[in-house]
Formats: sequence, C-alpha cells, structure tokens
Amino acid sequence: MRKLSVLFIVLCSLLFMCSSNELSKGAITALKKLASKTEVGVSYNDYSATLGDVNYEVNKFMESKEAKRNPELAKSISKVMDHYKTARQVWEMKFHYGTNGIIYLGSNNSKSPIDNMIAYILKNYPEVASTKVTSGKDEMLSLDVIISIIWGAASRELKVAASLVSK
Repeated sequence: MRKLSVLFIVLCSLLFMCSSNELSKGAITALKKLASKTEVGVSYNDYSATLGDVNYEVNKFMESKEAKRNPELAKSISKVMDHYKTARQVWEMKFHYGTNGIIYLGSNNSKSPIDNMIAYILKNYPEVASTKVTSGKDEMLSLDVIISIIWGAASRELKVAASLVSK
C-alpha cells in the first residue's frame, strides 16, 4: 500500500511538472503564429483579429501562478505583446489621420496624438531615427518602416521568451 501511495505521488508530481508550463507554451505558440504572419504579410484586419486572439492567450498566462513563479518570463512575454500592440497603434495612424503612411515631423507647434506617439517610438525604438527622410526642410518617417522595426523588436524578444520557457 505504501508503494502504491509513493507511486501515486510521483505520478501526480510528473503530471504537474508536465502541465505546469502549458500556459506559457500556449502564449509563446500564439505569439509565434503572429510573428509568422508578420513575416509573410498580413492585412490590418487579420492582424487586429489575430492580435486579439494572442492577447487572450497572453492574458491567461499573465494571470497564472506560472507567471508569478517566473517573473522574468512574464516580463519578456509582456514586452513582446507590448511591441505588437504598439505596431497596431502605428498602423492605425495611417487610417485615423489620413497620413498615407508618411509622418511629417515638427509640422506644428502643438502636441498632437501623432507627435506623442512618434516621441514614444523614437524613445523606445531608437533605430527609427536613422530612417528619417529629409525633403527641403521637412523631415518624414514611413509608418511601414516603423512597423517593420517594431515587429523586429518583437521577434527578438520572442526568442528571449521562448528560451526562458525551455529552461
């Protein structure tokens, strides 16, 4: 009887260990699917819908005990999701502000939502600054290039997160 109890405890422990990182694996898998779509081309509507699905998987993980036990992994997954959400916000600027994908920098003295977003992007993605194009006295940025840079940052951080799950 004692051997049976020990065997039961061992089996339960193994089962727990196997399933204990299922939520992080689900979040990583969802993020990898989104990354794959961004690599081959994705429409805005499909991106937004997929982002919503990915957000659900990420939130399940972030609310789990697994995330609390592994704060480094949780922080990394959160960073990846933040990159993808930022990319969506940049993409939305094309539609909401009629910019045709080009942002003119310093075109007015007031702080518009675009100015605030560009300041955030330049702070968090410094490589964007090197993509400025000058025409006369106007400086411009391509939103498509910015999105590509942000997706690259998401992809690099996703590799970090995936390596943390494997440990």
